[in-house]
Amino acid sequence: VLAISASGLLKSADGGSQLASKEWATVSGDLGNTRYSTLTQITTQTIGRLAGAWTSAKFDAVGAGRAMPVVKDGLLFITAGSSIYAYNAKDGATVWKHQTDTPPESAALSEYSRAGRGLPNREGVAVGEGLVFAGLTNARVIALREKSGEVAWDVYVGIEPARAGQGVSGTPVYANGLVFIG
Repeated sequence: VLAISASGLLKSADGGSQLASKEWATVSGDLGNTRYSTLTQITTQTIGRLAGAWTSAKFDAVGAGRAMPVVKDGLLFITAGSSIYAYNAKDGATVWKHQTDTPPESAALSEYSRAGRGLPNREGVAVGEGLVFAGLTNARVIALREKSGEVAWDVYVGIEPARAGQGVSGTPVYANGLVFIG
């Protein structure tokens, strides 16, 4: 009963709890965490014709690329190293890049847990109401304007006084005007 009640509460801002299609506004595609798309263009008959549409320039950070992209309003968002990137989903042109800290020296997990470091977590972002939400390794959550990458707000969510090692380790989830983080 609890699962049914909870699933009824988590609906997207547009009122839908439907599966992902052209929009992939959360790391798992939808609030049900299904990683399933209702698009029908890929079938057993068309799979042999799949090909890459575009490639981005190399990310600035070493070993970056663990995050799952999120697609909303024709833009693709991804975190890598110390930056959050927005690309035109059709042609791969960089729309904006927001750097939160100096690039890590290596891809080692210790780079992401160094005290004071404000790197986007390596899991990805969430998008809603024209904002891109990212959790940082210094226990901050930021919201960037979807079209420009400008900081809309920046909030500390850690324990006071700050403790070493605390940070936002998972992807934020956006639902019903709220940002959920872990």
